[in-house]
Amino acid sequence: MQSVSESFLRPTSMLYRNLLAMEAEEAIRAHPVDGVVLLGGCDKTGPGLVMAAASMNVPAIFVPAGAGAWLRGTGFADVRELAVGGEASVGSLLVRAVPAVHSGYRPPFGPTAPPLGFVVRGSRSVYFAGDTDLFDGMAHRGEPIDMALIPVWGWGPTLGRGLHLDPHRAAEALRLIRPRAAVPIHWGTYWPHALGRVFPERLVEPPAAFVEYAAELAPDVQTVPTAVGDKVAWEA
Repeated sequence: MQSVSESFLRPTSMLYRNLLAMEAEEAIRAHPVDGVVLLGGCDKTGPGLVMAAASMNVPAIFVPAGAGAWLRGTGFADVRELAVGGEASVGSLLVRAVPAVHSGYRPPFGPTAPPLGFVVRGSRSVYFAGDTDLFDGMAHRGEPIDMALIPVWGWGPTLGRGLHLDPHRAAEALRLIRPRAAVPIHWGTYWPHALGRVFPERLVEPPAAFVEYAAELAPDVQTVPTAVGDKVAWEA
């Protein structure tokens, strides 16, 4: 897992998505697998991962229900849609779409699709929350989760438009999810370089605050904090 922030490049880390696409493609080529689950933590990583999938000429790609026609228009032939509760087998993994609370509209012209998170289950289980606010359904009906990837901020100097978790509410989410470990994601997003001088704490504060709140609200959960540019590994 690698953390990427807007502060890396001027004027925007949109330029970084080409490097992300190449890195993902090479990682897939280096490991013979039956399938791959590409989880993008932000608007910028999503396109890079789709570019990698296109370069790999994957036989099928799964997307949230409602987004299939848009992606087919970009050249993918076999696009399959997943709605909340839908499942897909990827080799020995089972990927299940779970609800999220966020806007599913992609401005300015769409498409509109229901916001989703994903639970990926194999020898270990990973919950990817996606862009979401806190909601009771995070409990996942009590199913065990080994690792939760939890957003801890929105975009820019504030939480931004839409529904997002802040560090405190992200820590509250851990009490519902009850994972063995959690990684804070999604901060420093849409971060113009000049704002780093005005609000420098926003590039380090959200994950650090999350770790502090988690220690208080969910002490049994191991937090695995990240820093911008870091790669982190978790030994189960």
